[in-house]
Amino acid sequence: MNFRKKMILFFCILSFIFFLIGFFSPGQSEHHEINQLGFNDALFIFVFNSINLLIWFMLSLSGLSPLLILKAIFGMGTGWHALSISPLLYYGTSFSHGVLEWIACLIVFLFTIDHLYHLTSYFRKKISYEQLKSFYWVTVKKTIPMALFILFAAAFFEVYVSNRLLLILVQ
Repeated sequence: MNFRKKMILFFCILSFIFFLIGFFSPGQSEHHEINQLGFNDALFIFVFNSINLLIWFMLSLSGLSPLLILKAIFGMGTGWHALSISPLLYYGTSFSHGVLEWIACLIVFLFTIDHLYHLTSYFRKKISYEQLKSFYWVTVKKTIPMALFILFAAAFFEVYVSNRLLLILVQ
């Protein structure tokens, strides 16, 4: 198994563990009303998640982004505590946007690993400055826009699929 696949498997295992810790955390059930969300809500969700993602990319330069990513996955696990509905119903309806948000987390996690590898390779003189610069250019030109597009799709899935489905099922 190559290194990248091992890192994906490692991230999957960590994600599962942190999700379960959040799921079984002793959060108090709150009774928030489930309102129908609209276009402005989707834009707000996208902007909020995009700011988080961009902060994670910046923090990945120091290797700290996995901590915030795992905190976000922990938060996904605690999500059902905010509503007085069954977790099966909550996660069943949230699956479409949750998977997309998880993929965006995976992209940043993999970038962090790749960044640390490229940086140490540069300092060890295994790659040139041009190769390092090319790596960062691909990140700015392709990786970040792809992650933002995934978050854009996730925000609209959250509003127009997950929210609508949840409203139908709780009535």
